[in-house]
Amino acid sequence: MIDITESLLIRLAGVRAFGQGLSRYNEGAVQNVVTAGKLTEALVQSRGSHKVVLRHSHSMIEGECDCEASDGIDFCQHCVAVAFSLQDRSSAIKPVTKRQAMTAIRRHMAALSHEELLEQFMNFIGENRSIRNGLFQRAQLTSGGLSFADLKEMIANIELDEELWDNKAVIAFYEEFEKILLCIRDFADRLDSLVLLRAVEFAVQHFNVEIEHTGDYGGYSDYWDACSELLFELHRNSVSRLNWTPVELESYLKDRCLSEDWHPAQWREEMQGFEEL
Repeated sequence: MIDITESLLIRLAGVRAFGQGLSRYNEGAVQNVVTAGKLTEALVQSRGSHKVVLRHSHSMIEGECDCEASDGIDFCQHCVAVAFSLQDRSSAIKPVTKRQAMTAIRRHMAALSHEELLEQFMNFIGENRSIRNGLFQRAQLTSGGLSFADLKEMIANIELDEELWDNKAVIAFYEEFEKILLCIRDFADRLDSLVLLRAVEFAVQHFNVEIEHTGDYGGYSDYWDACSELLFELHRNSVSRLNWTPVELESYLKDRCLSEDWHPAQWREEMQGFEEL
């Protein structure tokens, strides 16, 4: 439908009729509005009841009314009033794009003071557990003073719920696990090297234990790959920061390679072999 603007209505009805029509609309004089396709009919109460018919498309709008000023031909004040009603109805059902919404929100936030913005933000995260937990983790990691016990608790809290075969539950686990790994990666340089190493080792072991219950690698391969790649990256990062001798490093890596339940690729290979049977 054509965009109904003030300039369009003034051009159709004139300034005087535009002002009168706006007053009628604001007074609530427009009643019994019915729109069917490109036709809108309504009654306007103004020193009697007047029937208005608007014809509209994406490129034009025409109006007729049974009042003397229109005589069934001209766009009168009553047509203006119904056009305003039609404009409101169109705005109410017109979907707002993501870009429009984000632009409006940005303008609103930019007009707020620091204190007002902080207050609104705190109220928002207070009602959103997922975002609150994510920000709390980032706040803890930012401090750089976390112990292995702190990181272990963060990682251990991400578990599969009782619905082990529920697709949404499994995907939610993978997504939450990926989030904590990304968070640790972002602040890895603030963590003690041994604390980071122990945390990554625990994350690998915890990850293996949890995904073993899903029983389906193929259905979640993209999620599995994303988490495992982050685990590999974090492990390489933590090992590279250790001030170990070549002999100590070789011994450590051999121990990990020989461990059957530590490396996530072990479970992936088993699952792929199972699916091929």
